[in-house]
Amino acid sequence: MAKKSYQAPLPWEDRWNQPDLETLLKPIRDPQIKPFRELMQRLADTEGVAMQLQWQGISWKWSFVYRSEEGAAKHPGLEQFAYLVPRPAGVIVCIPLTTEFIQALPFRRLNRYIRDGVRVAKCAVDIHWAQWTPMAMTEVEHLHDLIKRKSRFIRGEDRRKNKPAKDAAPAKAEEPATSVEEKPPAKPKSTEKPSKKKPAKAAEKKPAPKKTVKKKPASKSLPRSKKKK
Repeated sequence: MAKKSYQAPLPWEDRWNQPDLETLLKPIRDPQIKPFRELMQRLADTEGVAMQLQWQGISWKWSFVYRSEEGAAKHPGLEQFAYLVPRPAGVIVCIPLTTEFIQALPFRRLNRYIRDGVRVAKCAVDIHWAQWTPMAMTEVEHLHDLIKRKSRFIRGEDRRKNKPAKDAAPAKAEEPATSVEEKPPAKPKSTEKPSKKKPAKAAEKKPAPKKTVKKKPASKSLPRSKKKK
């Protein structure tokens, strides 16, 4: 009976040996590796976010965990900023969202790629675990837009904060209050009765000129024949 050959686990699956960055990303193939690296760079440039490589259990194994200390202080639940899972069969990008943050999103203005991920996200412990698998750089741009919105929400920044609402009515200038002593003198009432103006007569219509009908000349009657004597 042939013995089964031992096959070493992938670096992503080996719990007892923490891999380095390049060893972990080497099994990921195109077209996923380029968007994955770009998204890692975008998250590294995000203000107030720190990254750690941690073991995340049987499902996500070794993953890049991004946390926000400011989110933990101001918005409980948003300290878990993002997860990048370098799964060789297909990378996973997870951005945890709270219900409060989802309600603050301009949902109709978001790209359909983002909207679909938010709609089907599983909810656990009041957190919506939205996931995507980016395959193109355009999808990275949409994900980065969501990341920036989440970062501004955590810091309490609002791009529409200083913009007046479209439906808001312009503020009316306050009229100076007139004191009782400075009332203008009342105008004397005139005793003259208002003259009643007669309505103007309607313009008389001139009779239309009669049409002259030309009479035909009477036909001359023949002279009667004289009686015979």
